[in-house]
Amino acid sequence: MEGERVSFSKIRQIAVPVTDIAAATRFYRDVLGMRHLFDAPPQLSFFDCGGVQLMLSGPKPVGRTISSGRSSITTLPTSRPPTRS
Repeated sequence: MEGERVSFSKIRQIAVPVTDIAAATRFYRDVLGMRHLFDAPPQLSFFDCGGVQLMLSGPKPVGRTISSGRSSITTLPTSRPPTRS
């Protein structure tokens, strides 16, 4: 693969990890004046950045994540044991 060039036609989305999704959303919207597109709970917020979508990604929830490659499920610890049927 030496000598092969990678070319990009257009960047459509950029992800920015943040530690506080609510504070970061307020900053990008209220201070920087970016157009807020939508939130995707629990920890994502999307903005338009001149035709490029900016995705703010909050911290991952505490728990165990089970992934099949295409989707994932996060199980969160609870203070009580699960009930059995």
